[in-house]
Amino acid sequence: MDVEEKHVQILDHNKAEKRFKKLFGWILAAIGMTLVLFVVFPKNINESGLTTSKSFVMGENTFIYANAKRYSNQTYRLGFYVSDNQLDPLAAVRAKVRTKSHENGEILSSSLTQVSPDYYVVTVKQVPKKQALLYVVIGDKKTTGSGLEAANSQALLVQKAKNAGTYKRPTTHQLQQEYLAYMVKYYSQKIQKLERKVAKNKSNIAKLKKILSKQNQSLDLQTGSQKSDTKSKIAQTKSSIKQHQTSVKNFEKAINNARDARANYGEKLN
Repeated sequence: MDVEEKHVQILDHNKAEKRFKKLFGWILAAIGMTLVLFVVFPKNINESGLTTSKSFVMGENTFIYANAKRYSNQTYRLGFYVSDNQLDPLAAVRAKVRTKSHENGEILSSSLTQVSPDYYVVTVKQVPKKQALLYVVIGDKKTTGSGLEAANSQALLVQKAKNAGTYKRPTTHQLQQEYLAYMVKYYSQKIQKLERKVAKNKSNIAKLKKILSKQNQSLDLQTGSQKSDTKSKIAQTKSSIKQHQTSVKNFEKAINNARDARANYGEKLN
């Protein structure tokens, strides 16, 4: 190798090294910017909250995030319906609300009101402006453990909460009416879901009856093992039809019960 070729190789090596250092610098800058964004804007990093009418499990209980109201003086009122209630009637139900899901999240001033054995309202004050999510822990000591730890909190979306003007402490009657209105809505939604299940099962029955008709027609043309196989399939189809028919009866019974419950709650509304 002559001197000129060696000089060219050294130059190429230097250029490659400079390109690598430049690329490495860009990677470090990108990582640093990501860390800064995570620290400064943690709420913008892969975070979402539960919307109203959705359920969540906390301890041994299933809660439905029933409703949310936002007031002009940085106060929120959150309603919770306990659809699967394992709360100890002799134990105090507690709630804690934070601005973040971890321990360094600010604990907000909040109060819990029991409207009925299965409906609770949490009032949260001095919520920071533009706070999109609130992190809530709710339950008795038995179902939430020894404390109301941030790690067990449920993120709730409050950004789209209905604006209800200036906050005024609601009367017992107002909270009861809010509860009754929610229960009417709850059973209306339940009826709709059950009606969809009835329709789906009836559709499946109609399809299965067509299949059964074809199986019976083919049975007349078959002999031996083919006929035996078809008879087995016919028995399975009939069994499936019967199962769907039983489901329809159960769902229709549940619909009638839900309609009665909705009517009872509706009659108590002013």
